[in-house]
Amino acid sequence: MQALFYKDTITALYKKFCGENPGIKISYSSFCKLRPPQCVKTQLWTDVCPHCKYLQALKRKGHLSGAELRREKDLTLHKEEAGLQRDLFKQNLKALSKNQKEAIILIDFKENHRCWRSREQDADSFRNNLIATVFNAAVFVAAADGSIQLHNWTFVSDNLSHDSFFVKEALKQMLQTNDFKQLGLKQLTFWMDGGPHFRSHELNGFLISLQREKKFKVKWNHFVEYHGKNQCDVHFSVVSHILKVSFSFFLTDHLEKIKEAQRDEPIQSISQLSSILREGFHDMERNRITLNKKRKYESTTHILPWESVERPTKIPRAKIHYFQEWYSFKVLTYTTVEVSKPVVKLGPKKNGIYPVQDWWTEYDDIKFRSSQKKEKRKTKISVFKNPREQEIQKRRNQV
Repeated sequence: MQALFYKDTITALYKKFCGENPGIKISYSSFCKLRPPQCVKTQLWTDVCPHCKYLQALKRKGHLSGAELRREKDLTLHKEEAGLQRDLFKQNLKALSKNQKEAIILIDFKENHRCWRSREQDADSFRNNLIATVFNAAVFVAAADGSIQLHNWTFVSDNLSHDSFFVKEALKQMLQTNDFKQLGLKQLTFWMDGGPHFRSHELNGFLISLQREKKFKVKWNHFVEYHGKNQCDVHFSVVSHILKVSFSFFLTDHLEKIKEAQRDEPIQSISQLSSILREGFHDMERNRITLNKKRKYESTTHILPWESVERPTKIPRAKIHYFQEWYSFKVLTYTTVEVSKPVVKLGPKKNGIYPVQDWWTEYDDIKFRSSQKKEKRKTKISVFKNPREQEIQKRRNQV
């Protein structure tokens, strides 16, 4: 039987049905029960691991060639290592309740947010929209009663360069805030995905410098590639919801009103966007207290505009040889780091799968070399031009 997909919610469809059929009396619960089984809600799966997806395709295929068998074994190792690295994060988070001087920090970028989306836009208006970068650092700390608290430092900027320089300056700004200093932390454990802005000699040098300057004891870990979903993505969904609700009053059926609203009251600065997020999180917290809703972690959110800093002429780096092969790092001395990664041993294939015979963590001590590299990157800035001002200037030129 062919599946039929619907885009609206069940509530919207029920109201539409009652409006079109006033003579039929039916309750909402009965309407849901009578939904045909072939009518299903459309679903969108994003950020699916291509390796795990290919592994599922190989398992469904059945008869495999020699090259495909070797590929299947490698992909199985990838999947098992991703699970072990995820288990390590859960263990670190569970052990955090016993140490109030340690923090686990998750860092990640959100997809660039384009302001003033409407149902119809001309070319000039589309290109002049303000585009903002959103970066978040989720800091997990232990409270006096042993519970885990979550502090989100969210940075909003018109700097569209997602690189290690942006990450460094955001973390520096977070470490200098009074709210962070009041936590009284002595050890920081960073967790991040394997993006090029995180897996770099430049960021390695910054994290090592935190311990060199005797500020904190530092560790940092990477999730296995394509398996870096974390608490930051949950926070980003809330950010998107706040921005969607804030701009919902522009999504009316009157196109002229939408255009006039965009022309007369455009979001022109990051400070305006930051204030919207602050008000949104404040309202959500107030509603949560009013409705007495419980959360997994008691959390607070700090919205900060990323302070624009001029790029230095030289980039300080810490070159760790073969650091792409390892997932966890710990600073030992001024010239040595301890590296580790999960290792899985698979048995012979049985019933179409490779069973895990054993697994362990492989450690090594690697010396790193501090160096400097000439800065050649350029900062990409989102430039906003007010359509109303452009139209006025155009008329002046015609006169």
